[in-house]
This record gives sequence, C-alpha cells and structure tokens, in this order.
Amino acid sequence: MGRLAFGWSLGVMLLFGALDMFRGVVAPYLQQGFHLSYWQLGIVFSAGSVGYLLGTLITGFVVDKIGLKVVKLTGILVTATGLVLLTFGLNFSLLLIGFAVSGVGSGSLEISVNGTVPAIAKEQHKQSRFFNWLHGVYGVGAFVFPVLAALLIQKLHGWRPVYGGLTGMTLLLGFAIALTSYTGLTVAHRDPKAHGQTVAHLGSQPVLYGLLAAILTYVVAEMGVGSWLLTYLVHTHGMSVDRASVYLSGFYLCFTLSRLFAHLWVDRLGNVRAVFVSLFVAMVCVALGMAAGGIWTGMLIVAGLGFGPIFPTITAAASFRFAHAAGQVLGLLFTAAGVGSLLSNALIGAVSNAYGLTVGFGLVEVFLALVAVGMSVVAVASRIKPALSDEMSGNSSSR
Repeated sequence: MGRLAFGWSLGVMLLFGALDMFRGVVAPYLQQGFHLSYWQLGIVFSAGSVGYLLGTLITGFVVDKIGLKVVKLTGILVTATGLVLLTFGLNFSLLLIGFAVSGVGSGSLEISVNGTVPAIAKEQHKQSRFFNWLHGVYGVGAFVFPVLAALLIQKLHGWRPVYGGLTGMTLLLGFAIALTSYTGLTVAHRDPKAHGQTVAHLGSQPVLYGLLAAILTYVVAEMGVGSWLLTYLVHTHGMSVDRASVYLSGFYLCFTLSRLFAHLWVDRLGNVRAVFVSLFVAMVCVALGMAAGGIWTGMLIVAGLGFGPIFPTITAAASFRFAHAAGQVLGLLFTAAGVGSLLSNALIGAVSNAYGLTVGFGLVEVFLALVAVGMSVVAVASRIKPALSDEMSGNSSSR
C-alpha cells in the first residue's frame, strides 16, 4: 500500500518536472499567439506562482485533517481544471486564470506527494532517501521534457494539444490514486524522539525558522541558475545559445543524478551535515565557473551535483524534526520555497540591470551562503535541545 502510494507520488513529480519545463518552452508561442509583452508574460507566470503559494499554505494546514488521498485527488482535479483552461482558453484572462488555478492544484499536490514520505517512513534515513528519489524524478522530467515537448509541438502542430496530453496524464494519475488504498497513511505521527511539536509551539522553534530561511534562500539560488545561466553564458562568455543550452542541460543532468544517488552518502552524514557538504560543492563550483573561465566554465555544470541534494535533504530534516506536525511544517516549507521562486527572477534581474549580469548572477553565491547561515541556526539550536541531537549529529540508531 505504502509503496504504491509512493509510486504514484513519483508519477506526480515526473509530471511536475514536465509542466514546469513546458512553461518555458511554450512562452514564445504564448507571446506570439496572445500578443503578450514580456511584462504580461511575467504576470501570467507569476499568477501560477501565487496560486502555488496559496495551494501549499492552505493544504499544509488541512492535510492532516482530511487525509492524503483526498488532498491528492483534489490537487489532481484542480490542476487538470487549470490545464483545460490553458488548452482551450482563447484570451489573456483565461490564460491568467488557467495558470493561477493549475498553480493552486500544483501547490496542493506538492504537499500531498511530499507528505507521503513521512506517512510511509518514520526513520530519518528512509525519509532522506525517499525525498531525494522523489525530487530526483522531478529532475528527470525537467531534463527530458524540453526536447520531447519541442518534438510534440511539431508533430501535433501546436502547443495546445501538448497541454491536452498533459491534462490526460494528470487525470490518469488521479484515476490510479483513486483506486489505491491510503488506509493508515497519515502525514503526522508521534515520534518518541521529538518533543514540542504541537502547532501552538511551532512559532517558538528556532530550528523551524532556520529551515524556512534555508529553503527560501536555496530556491532563490537554484532558480537563479535555472533562469539566468544561459543568459549569463551568452552575454559574459560569448557562447552561442545552442552551446549555452548544453551547459544548462548538463547542470540539470548532474542535479538529477545527485538526487537519485544521494541516499548512498547522505545517510552516513546526517541531514544537516549533508546540506553543508552539498553547499560547499555548489559554492566552489560556481565560484570557479565564474572566475576562472575557459575549461573551468564547465564547473557550472558540475555545480548541479552540489545543488541537487539540498532541497530534498532540508525537507527530510524538517519532516523528521517536526513529525507530529509534518503537514503544517511541509506547508510552511513549500510556501517559503514559493516565495523564493517569486523573488529570484525579479531580484537577479533588477541587480543585473543596475550593476551588470556578472554581479546579478553572482547573487547565486550570496544566497548559497545564506542557506549556510540558516542551516547554522538549525545546527546550533539542535545542540541546545537534546531531543534533536541524534538526528542532527547523524548518529541515529539507523547508522
């Protein structure tokens, strides 16, 4: 039962990767078909991000009450509704509503698919493994679908049929989830190693604030690479768009592989130490790739190995630490991630416009350093509270 539920969660994350990448592929077609300015296109995409924020925040506080299956099916239906509007919408208003509605559904699904992990695994090392696999599959979708989408648009003579196909995939996943039993699977559970985890006590937990700060600043850094690496290489290194695209694809290939195989070493270090190691790799590679030039520019590809495990490992740390309020904490965590995604493009764009693209892209390093600050808060607060010492030091009985 648990394995099947996790399997469908993997399917949803694969779909997420495809949907997120298709948004970038379809952008020029939307501009041409709807006569959109860059500002209007930004508004449309921002509507999806705002919807995602609402979906994650609301769902996080109800998933423990109404159950994983209900939340997953609701998220599927809402997402499919938004995709139908994108498939058949003939004006800007419907396009805007379509992205907003699908964003709400995606936010709801984000909580439910990630909530499946603490529902099927109580041990810290298992949660870390499953979270990295879950988000690794997202990377598979993100890596494969851009090329596939371009071929589908040619074969199907337009982008609308592709959205129609994605709608069908969404509904098929919903049908499979509806036939799966979720009896006994709950996001929150009591853990004898964790104390003070009631919702009323969440606001007094410095560990939570450290994790929220870490996830927010990490997403700013990751989105900065995903959105600006190609532009940075073209304008500062004189690369062609085709060659720069290879660098971006290479980054996501390393990013995905590092998540799929993170369980081989994260379990040995513990979540917090693993995040610090990943941060070190990411920061060194980005710094070398920006400063050295020439063959060293390839280190921007290798940086994906460092970036990959950070998000799911922070999520695993939060899920394990706040086992009794996992739904609420995941809701807050992914809401913070959504805020980070909203901030990233605007912030890096504004700094690049004022001080140059090198300085703007260099903010990736700044925000990676801020992730380290957030995780330092987690590490220090963990030493103060004995209940955290096992998990945070990586000396749990599972090792």
